[in-house]
Amino acid sequence: MLKFLRLFIVGALIAFVPVSSQALEPQDALSARAEKSAYVVARVDNLGGALKEIFSISNIEMFASLVAPEEAQALRLFAGLASQVPAKSVALASGVTPDATPFFQIAVSYPDSFKSKLELVASGKATREDLAALILGNSGAAFAYNIQFETLDGESGKYYLLFDTVFLSAKDDLLLLSMSKADLDESFAALGTAKKRLVIKRRFVAPNYKFIHIDMSALASVIPEDDQDLNFKNTLKLFKAPIDIEFAFESKPGKFTASFAINALESIVGVDDFVKTAKTTKHGEMFIAGSGRPYIGFSGSFKFDKSNLDLYPEYAQIWNSFTDELSKIGIDKTDVKNLLEGNILFAASGKASLMGQSIPGVYFTITGRNGAAEKILGKILGNEKFTSSVPLAPLKVKGWDDSYQVDPGIAPVSLAFGRKGETLFFGVINPDELGKKPDFTPEVADIMKRDLFSVGFVDVSEIWKYLRTAISDNGSLRAHINTLEPAYIQAMDDILDADVFISLIKLWAPSAETGIVELSLSDVSEEKRFLPRVINAIANIDKAKNSFNDDNGVESEDDSTGKE
Repeated sequence: MLKFLRLFIVGALIAFVPVSSQALEPQDALSARAEKSAYVVARVDNLGGALKEIFSISNIEMFASLVAPEEAQALRLFAGLASQVPAKSVALASGVTPDATPFFQIAVSYPDSFKSKLELVASGKATREDLAALILGNSGAAFAYNIQFETLDGESGKYYLLFDTVFLSAKDDLLLLSMSKADLDESFAALGTAKKRLVIKRRFVAPNYKFIHIDMSALASVIPEDDQDLNFKNTLKLFKAPIDIEFAFESKPGKFTASFAINALESIVGVDDFVKTAKTTKHGEMFIAGSGRPYIGFSGSFKFDKSNLDLYPEYAQIWNSFTDELSKIGIDKTDVKNLLEGNILFAASGKASLMGQSIPGVYFTITGRNGAAEKILGKILGNEKFTSSVPLAPLKVKGWDDSYQVDPGIAPVSLAFGRKGETLFFGVINPDELGKKPDFTPEVADIMKRDLFSVGFVDVSEIWKYLRTAISDNGSLRAHINTLEPAYIQAMDDILDADVFISLIKLWAPSAETGIVELSLSDVSEEKRFLPRVINAIANIDKAKNSFNDDNGVESEDDSTGKE
């Protein structure tokens, strides 16, 4: 038990660390690093508040119902401790220097009510109880006796050595932690002089982020030569400069945004030409067919050049084999290239039929240039082998140049394909849906007006609405649902009665090196929350299984564990 407590307290020091309203921010305590280093930098805003929400009583009780009683009790204990963590925000840096020396720094900010305790730490007068309170808040006193530390003098003032592992001190409103005395001194130096602080090339302003900087020579220095196989060495050759990757997160009322960036242009060999020639596109003319609100849509600009495959011989071979097969029916490689230099779309919208039941339409489109769509479709339709094996019924759709339906007498689903201008279409959709226009929500319509490399959306609320209707008592899928065991039917009905917290997911790429995902969030009442319904359904199914096993004398998995 004592070993567990020691590990927990050390873990809390590292993991439960904290935004400060003072001049110094936690990230100011991270010291500068050479360009030829490899490291991870992270910052979490309002950590204490996030932990209180995550480990709330309602959330813990929800998960406690899925585990054994003793595990549930341990979960409640851990949640009680985590929810008391007082930290506001945290900044962390960890990695290796060019000579393979590891480093690790953490800085934590706290509410004003903890200022006196931070002053005690800085003066070397902090007690076990003070340190425990900084780690675990009000619940820390019960574990104070387990903290082992020494108070020592250093060049930057008093500091503490905890469990012979963690170096700890404080400056102004920040708690500083490291795994070496040198790293702690460098944190003090960074706080004192801006030029000694770590500077990272961020692209977003979100307060929560993870930033990865990797110089491949530094990475290789920590991997033994014997473990560096040919694939690893070839991978190193793909990088001409250190790679920077950023993940940023921001939460606002009704929205959660995650952003991604990578310096591919300056760091990865062979990407220059692709990125420089790639163009943004306004996706307002995204080819989406079918009535009603679309469920899903993903559209991306594509710039293909066979030279992009020069570094990847195996993919070049697949491409050559593919185009060779197409050439056998007269499709020219240039037309294939022209077709692939536009937009590619996947969508789910409108209506389709599956064995007489109504389902959402699902299809792909490719929009090319220089008449590639017309030439390629003409070659396919002119191929006797294809037309003799796939019975087609011509369709008349206003505004379309060519449209066909696979004979519904032989296909269990409503398959259609055709051409509209430079766009080729293929998918599962009812023919009468092809000429209809979708009804985009204002949020989706807005991102389609922008110049973007790619754009996408998932209308979760519309998908949920469809599932509720399809699985309702008179729904098209109800007959299939009724073949399940009663416990499963009840569980599904309970889940579908819930409301979804995430109503819409939007994705877009402002440039070839950046991407953004935005979640639109809805207020959901306690009794209509989705996740508790799912967990309750799982628990009820388990109870039904156990009851069936008991009634039929079947030994459960838990009962048989450990038996020969």
